[in-house]
Amino acid sequence: MVSLLKKADVNQASFRLASGVTIILPLLASDIRRPGVLRVLSCLIIEDVAQAHPEELGALVDISKSGMITSALGTHYTLHNDAKCDIFGALWRILGVNSSAQRVFGEATGTKLHAVISSQTFYDLLSESGLISVDCERQVVQLLLELALEIVLPPFMMSEGATLPNASDEETTGFILVTPSGTFVPDMERVYNAGAVRVLLRALLLFTPKLQLEVLNLVDKLARARASAYNQEKLTSVGCVEHLLETIYPPPPRYFLTL
Repeated sequence: MVSLLKKADVNQASFRLASGVTIILPLLASDIRRPGVLRVLSCLIIEDVAQAHPEELGALVDISKSGMITSALGTHYTLHNDAKCDIFGALWRILGVNSSAQRVFGEATGTKLHAVISSQTFYDLLSESGLISVDCERQVVQLLLELALEIVLPPFMMSEGATLPNASDEETTGFILVTPSGTFVPDMERVYNAGAVRVLLRALLLFTPKLQLEVLNLVDKLARARASAYNQEKLTSVGCVEHLLETIYPPPPRYFLTL
C-alpha cells in the first residue's frame, strides 16, 4: 500500500476519496496490522506538505489522548499502552519532518521542532495518554531521547519486535538507549532538540525511582560531554535547569489571608 501511495498524488487523492483513512484507523488496535497502518498514515501526512488534510494528523492526536478508536460503523476499539506508544512515536517522527504539521499541532507556532515539543499541548498529550507507566516509561524516554539527540531509527524498528534493554541493578551509567548501531556513548553526543530533555525533566517524578536516576545520570553525562559548552547552552536556554531545581526544591505553598 505504501509503495502505491508514496509520491503518488493521484493515488493519495483516490485513497482519501474512498475514505481510506477512516477505514484503516481501527486497524491500529491490531498488533499485527498496526505497523503497516502507521506506515500508510505517516506517508500521507508527511507528504501533505501544505497540510491540506489536517484532520488526519488530528485523528492521531485524538487517538493518542483518548486511547480509543471509533470505526465508521460506531464500533469502539480500546488501545493498550504499546499501541499508544507506537502511535505516539509515529506522531513525533511526522512532526520532525513536516513543518506544516508542526504548525497544525496544538499551540506550536513557526517551524522549529523544539517549539512543538516544548508546547503545553505536547506535554498534555503525553500526560493524558497514560504512557508514563511502569510498562511503557522506557519507551517514552527512548522516543524523547531519539528526538533530543536526533538519532535516526528505522521508522518502526521499535514496533517490529525490538525490545528496550533494561539496565541491571549494578549499572549506574544511566539510561541504555537503543540505536541502529547498538552502541551509545553519551560523552560524544550533541543535544539538538533540548525541548525533549525539558519534557523528560518536567515528567521526572512520574517515572519509577530507578528510571529517574538513570535519566538524571544521562543528562549529567550530556552536560559534561565533549560538546559540553554547546549542550549546556542548549539545555539552559529551554529552562532545563529551572525545571530541575523546581523538582528538587519545590516552591513553598502560598497562603492567602482572608477576612
